[in-house]
Amino acid sequence: FMRSLSSLRNVDPGFVTAGIVDVTVDLGLMGTGTDRAGTFDRIIRETSQLPGVESATLTAVVPLSGSNMETRVLPEGATVGSRFEAPMTYFHIVAPKYFETMRIPLRRGREFAATDRQGAPRVAVINETAARRLFSTADAIGRRVHWGGAEGELMEVVGVAKDVNYVMPGEAPKSVVYVPFAQQPRSEMVLQLRTNTALEPTRRAVWDLMRVVVPTLPPPPVTRMADDMTVTLLPIRLGAMLLATFGALALVLAAAGIYGVASYSIARRTREIGIRAALGATRGRIIRMVIGESFVRVGIGAAAGLLATVAISALLSKVLYGVEMLDPLVLSATAVLMTGVALLATLAPAGRAARTDPVIAMRT
Repeated sequence: FMRSLSSLRNVDPGFVTAGIVDVTVDLGLMGTGTDRAGTFDRIIRETSQLPGVESATLTAVVPLSGSNMETRVLPEGATVGSRFEAPMTYFHIVAPKYFETMRIPLRRGREFAATDRQGAPRVAVINETAARRLFSTADAIGRRVHWGGAEGELMEVVGVAKDVNYVMPGEAPKSVVYVPFAQQPRSEMVLQLRTNTALEPTRRAVWDLMRVVVPTLPPPPVTRMADDMTVTLLPIRLGAMLLATFGALALVLAAAGIYGVASYSIARRTREIGIRAALGATRGRIIRMVIGESFVRVGIGAAAGLLATVAISALLSKVLYGVEMLDPLVLSATAVLMTGVALLATLAPAGRAARTDPVIAMRT
């Protein structure tokens, strides 16, 4: 789990989170009758002019934040038994400059433009995996898909974007369809700003602007995108913390057990050790004998532990990333650690055995 957490922190999600600030804006709190599309347009336009802001956009879902949206998407001309048999596909609702702000490369076609509005032909941008799965080709520009199922409205593909992580870091590529916010409006969106300004000045500037544009709304949360994404690492992080704690406790119990068994064994063999010493056994030889016998028990326990590791690793392999089911580094490091603990736990009883007075021992 600890190696998996380290691997997840270093994985490339396909976009650049550094410098991205998320602002959650819910215009639904303003009630009905609000021109939400126009208000969001104004928010984007004016936040783009804030000092340090390079670009601004909107998204319904922040990737790797623990949220996602799915719908049924079917390529034009495909036949299914019912609208519910169309495959489920992840989707994003985004505004123009989304790919520029997130620095997601477009492999083909174009990004959404201001002309992709209500009343204009419906358009979509799909990722590379969706292009292959829907059309069996990476070149899907000009092709059309049914949105929402076999009977859904047709959308023309105007761009193909690079695959990025959507649900979990390092996940297998998933089909994702992007649709323009102006053609699929929502009351709650996340304003994403790429800025070279620190978080606190950006937060104050956004709050000042929002008090002017939407004075009836409370100050929205302003956070780093990297902080919003930490929820996806929470299970791995908790697993690493809990298993590290339980592992440390188990290690202490193992050391206490090895020490206790070695001490008990030596106590039962006090006379034998005294006789060996009287017949010329050196202290070093007695220490090696005690440690060697202890390590036989440790080896049996290690073999049982290895079998348990194989069984448990098969169960955990689905929630780990960047770590093989039987990772050689993990197993070897564990073996070295246990060997060191066993050696330390046996040294004290072995030292006492080596200091045994032969005369006193044989009289016991």
